[in-house]
Amino acid sequence: MNDVLADLTPTEKRHPAVKHALDTRSALALGNYHRFFQLYLDTPNMGAYLMDMFVGRERLSALSAVCRAYKPDVRLRFVTEELGFDSDEDCARFICEHGAPHLLDERDDGVHLMTGKGPGFFDSALKAASARPGVKAPV
Repeated sequence: MNDVLADLTPTEKRHPAVKHALDTRSALALGNYHRFFQLYLDTPNMGAYLMDMFVGRERLSALSAVCRAYKPDVRLRFVTEELGFDSDEDCARFICEHGAPHLLDERDDGVHLMTGKGPGFFDSALKAASARPGVKAPV
């Protein structure tokens, strides 16, 4: 892969699809989930189909980072926007499908993700997801 990247000409690197792919690779390599999901929502051509193959894994990794960085909780709306979900319902469904409905708390001001109760939980979910065929753990 590095040899192919080294052989790209400056003109090729400026092509929108190639630039997007390089930016995505950089965001993944740096663990920059914020940038990764911005790129996911603005994918040229049919690149989103490729990204769909590993976006779930990256969401689990990002949820783990959110749980370590924000305590004791965050609004679900924040998580929805940061992780590129279409709606709060989709975000909550993803969290529940990965066995964490207990981390969601409905309040007067909306649903919150109880990050203080979640450290390590999404790491375990990521390991479990990565153990499935066709899903690779992040580098």
